[in-house]
Amino acid sequence: MWERAAVVVEARYRYPLLCHTSMEARAILVRPDTGGGITVWCSHQAPHRLRGDLADALGLEADKVRVVVPDVGGAFGGKSETWPEYLAVALAALRLDRPVRWVEDRKEALTAGPRGRGQSQWVRLASDAGGRLLALEMQTDAAVGGYPHTGSFLPEVTGRMAAGTYAIPQVCVRARAVVTTTPPLCPYRGAGRPEAAYAVECTVDLMARRLGMDPAQLRRLNFVRPEAFPFDTPTGFRYDSGDYAAALDLALRTVGYADCRSEQARRRAHGGTPLGMGICTYVERSGAGGEYGAVEAHANGSFTATSGCCSTGQGHATTFAQVVASELGVDRRRVRLIEADTAVVPDGVGSFASRSMQSGGEALLRAARDLVSEARERAAARTGVRVDTASFERGAVRANGSTFTLAELAADRPLRSEARAEPPQAFPFGAYVAVVEVDPELGTVHVVRLVAVDDYGTVVNPLVVRGQTYGSIAQGLGQALYEADVHDEEGVPRAASLLDYLLPTLSEMPEVAMDETCTPNPNTLLGAKGAGEAGCIGTPPAVVNAVADALRIDPTALAIPLTPRVCWEAGR
Repeated sequence: MWERAAVVVEARYRYPLLCHTSMEARAILVRPDTGGGITVWCSHQAPHRLRGDLADALGLEADKVRVVVPDVGGAFGGKSETWPEYLAVALAALRLDRPVRWVEDRKEALTAGPRGRGQSQWVRLASDAGGRLLALEMQTDAAVGGYPHTGSFLPEVTGRMAAGTYAIPQVCVRARAVVTTTPPLCPYRGAGRPEAAYAVECTVDLMARRLGMDPAQLRRLNFVRPEAFPFDTPTGFRYDSGDYAAALDLALRTVGYADCRSEQARRRAHGGTPLGMGICTYVERSGAGGEYGAVEAHANGSFTATSGCCSTGQGHATTFAQVVASELGVDRRRVRLIEADTAVVPDGVGSFASRSMQSGGEALLRAARDLVSEARERAAARTGVRVDTASFERGAVRANGSTFTLAELAADRPLRSEARAEPPQAFPFGAYVAVVEVDPELGTVHVVRLVAVDDYGTVVNPLVVRGQTYGSIAQGLGQALYEADVHDEEGVPRAASLLDYLLPTLSEMPEVAMDETCTPNPNTLLGAKGAGEAGCIGTPPAVVNAVADALRIDPTALAIPLTPRVCWEAGR
């Protein structure tokens, strides 16, 4: 393929290390219990994983360790693991026979807490004269820290996502985890997918400049077509469904792409602050592993939904209740959610990798359907008719002229159903367009507008999903413009407070327009794909490509974060 190529471009990128900076830092309290067990309260994403790890490390039976996760003030991946501090606290509690607590302060989080991103990438891309992409080669090195924990799998995820939204015939990836003198690497919102999208999307824009093509047109020409799904990528993933062109077209219409290009041409001809537009089309992987769910009807007319997931601010109490209530045909307010307590929830995986609705919601939907089946069987038995003649609607079963509510059917004996969903990974996608102005004298970047079009499959609660998207866009802007974990020559982090580590606030947020397309997940009953990480994936490449467009330079001339100095020097 390389020999047939009319154009070959090469690029190098550096995605800096980032700090998770959740509103609430890590915290754990361990209390010894009678009988040699412990109860653990922890700000965490996966209570059953933590229970198993603590039991193994302390030589305890799993039922001797109870993990409770109270309300969590954000996590973003940094609270999904069992950190050494947790083991130290638990061991101290057992040895002292008294409760022991550790609460991480902001200085500890910034200087010694887990990091995200941190990759160095080399990319080579080939195209024929008409813009058809022929081959992609990527080498990525991930800085996994001085004592690697769980970050070593992240460069593999980046490599597996290297094909992006494109039907590239040949893809070759080499991924390495490199030990460095920094704190350990762990998943951070997007976990390997933002790094892939950044490298690929900036290189596609570079190719468009070399070919003299509009970057939107180059993307359209190379998208995986809707009729090609399910699509097997050269890196081993099977994309389930999608219409990438539809998402891009909607984003371009929403931003007013043609008008922006006209205004850009006017400014270039007659003067004015340089204006640029940048595009990112992405596909990501969501969901990992199965999940437990249970639904029970009570004689008082209420319902309990039990999930193995663990909310860290995603609104499970609302969305999971909606799934159950919708299937049962009852008011959502009658459904109570239980999760995040290993003494009450018998099994669970947790919340990470945008898996909650895709796996946890699916398990609850299946449990609710099984409960309805059981209710129909009970009603049929009571009236002496065949099960297939009993119908269910709006929380009640009708059989042989009689009507039984779920509460009535639960009065004699418990009416409860358990399920476990094991859906394969799903592949949400979308298109982001950024419009920026760059002051060439000061190097400052003003994001005029950002359009985000995402496809999460079936959306249960649009308000919750939009909140997730907006939050991830804010983090994506931070990565593009402000954030970097900088170390001195001795390897000591320079940031000790949020005065040193810059984050975007509401004042820095641009006008954001969000919209969706919908291609349901074909592998689940619910049809949901993961949501919540898209903004971290789509925003940085869109902003960087827009700044490069404004300055009329290659994206490779820029390095994130796009500080005024970076932009000023690149524009000289």
